[in-house]
Amino acid sequence: MAVTTGVDADVRRRFVGRAFGIELGADFRLPGVLEPGDPDQIRRPGVRHIDLSLQEAAAAGADWPRGTAVRTFELPGPGGDHVFTIDRHPDAGYRVWIAGLGQCFIGPEGDWIRCDPPEGPNPWELLIGQGLPIAAALQGLEVLHASAVRLGSTSLAFVAPAGTGKTSLALHLLGRGAEFLADDVVALEADGDTLLTHPGIGLANAPCTERESLESAGVDIRWPAATAPKHHVPVATPRGPVPLRAIYFLKRTQAVEEPEIVAIDPPDPCLLLGSTFVAHVPTAARLITQLDICSRIARTVPLFRVRAPAEGRAAELAARIARHIGTIG
Repeated sequence: MAVTTGVDADVRRRFVGRAFGIELGADFRLPGVLEPGDPDQIRRPGVRHIDLSLQEAAAAGADWPRGTAVRTFELPGPGGDHVFTIDRHPDAGYRVWIAGLGQCFIGPEGDWIRCDPPEGPNPWELLIGQGLPIAAALQGLEVLHASAVRLGSTSLAFVAPAGTGKTSLALHLLGRGAEFLADDVVALEADGDTLLTHPGIGLANAPCTERESLESAGVDIRWPAATAPKHHVPVATPRGPVPLRAIYFLKRTQAVEEPEIVAIDPPDPCLLLGSTFVAHVPTAARLITQLDICSRIARTVPLFRVRAPAEGRAAELAARIARHIGTIG
């Protein structure tokens, strides 16, 4: 598929939408993004923008400088071969490859992405999970490995390792009046003395084990007919960013029988810095943003450590969080 890419891309292509506080212009429709009222508006002065395009593998990587790029991340599989790699070049940008998910190339300023997605039910998993977060970090946003919801006029973020249940917690809070903001990646931006949480992609990687409980709580999710441990399900997101009210750091443990919530005071700098996403973006500008955002969080955002039973239900944890948030001044 021959398309135009890069910073000089044809801006007359169809406007797709907005995610992570960035306008997206593309030659394909990306599910889960907010779409503007004016489909002809591609760029606005002073607003972050990414040009997205599709290219087959050979064309997408034709000009990638393999000989001079630096490997910034690699993950070996069970057999020893790499299943996930990230390479960086100061002039060419980033190449991200995951076995079975394809590859994508991100410009050095984060303003264009070339995608080579696989066939299958989730062709955009690599773009959503790595490409867009890397581009967001390159464009001056800070990203946390967290889920988030809007509750009232502010947001709550939930930081936890993969598989801990932060997405299930966020989904159960929808049954308590919350709106879904982000799954797995939360984009933050400083606005004066306020930290804003931008809506991410309106897709949640929901575990099927929570389906019955979520339906009982009145959470309306369109589950696909196919059987799988998890499904990317569509969820509505707010139209714009909201101030960050609190961050909860979730840990599952056998040491407790019911959820415990304890304030983190004073804030732990290592905990904050360790919660940021795409650590393989090591530019000086990103480090400045990272330190600034973490400093602002430490000064202005209440932080809480949550210990939950290893086999505890997400519905019970959501109820505990909902009660706790009412106690924050």
